[in-house]
Amino acid sequence: TGAERWVDRTFLVQGERRISFGEFFAAVDAARAKLRQLGVRRGARVLLLAYNSPDWVLALWAIWAVGAVPVLGNRWWSPREAEHSIALVAPAAVITDAEGLAAGVPVLDVSEFAACFGGFADTPPALPGPHHEDDPVAILFTSGSSGMPKGVELSFRGVVANQQNILVRSRQLPQLLNPAAPQQVNLVCTPLFHVGALATLLTQVI
Repeated sequence: TGAERWVDRTFLVQGERRISFGEFFAAVDAARAKLRQLGVRRGARVLLLAYNSPDWVLALWAIWAVGAVPVLGNRWWSPREAEHSIALVAPAAVITDAEGLAAGVPVLDVSEFAACFGGFADTPPALPGPHHEDDPVAILFTSGSSGMPKGVELSFRGVVANQQNILVRSRQLPQLLNPAAPQQVNLVCTPLFHVGALATLLTQVI
């Protein structure tokens, strides 16, 4: 991705937590191992149902690092909506901070990913990537205003095209690619399961 240029820069901030790109890169491998221990394999779906945090972001990259498809659930769902969505996507595992979730599959508390931080790596972790550009990169959900939430697949092709459009229209290219330029900072004030916040997050690893 080219993000190895930023290893010493800050990637994520939440309260007093400051996580550099290098620390995040190292954490992905440890987080990937947690998912493999649950039996998550390439092509599987993993529901990520938790509030915003650096641990949520790490869980997202760990899912991609396994080659699985993250399913970004709405943390404000009612139990009925959560159970409906689990039945709809049939995930291999659920990562959450919710208690008492009737998932019927292995459940991992998102806070367990906090222990993965603390190391440092000079290069980004290896990600398997898609077999085809039209493979799903993530599954998001509609608001459910006219019924139960509906799953929407985003393809690798679509997400890459959208990121290119965002960077061009916001005039962040080529400035974003200049290591000597001041660091870009974005405030994520929307839920990370929303497509807008996801696009903002992905912008930082160009």
